[in-house]
Amino acid sequence: MRKEKFGTLILEIDDNEKVVAITLPRIQGDKTIRLRQRVKSNGRIFFPAGTEGTVIELHKPFTMGRTTNVIYVVFNSESVASFMKFKDLEL
Repeated sequence: MRKEKFGTLILEIDDNEKVVAITLPRIQGDKTIRLRQRVKSNGRIFFPAGTEGTVIELHKPFTMGRTTNVIYVVFNSESVASFMKFKDLEL
């Protein structure tokens, strides 16, 4: 496992080159999202506040046509998946 800085984000990448965690360094405390982590929508976009989901994929920014929407979450009550940003989620 290795860590790679990508802009303001720190990516944890496994031996298969898969992103397994993304950390957003913050003055008030770092925010980290990991694969299979349970998260909640904050209601900013797509899903009502409090809607729970599971992180199923993480991507490097600026790959697969994505810039900062790199957190792929399946929202259970909606049976829908969406690419999200840190600011769209409650951790």
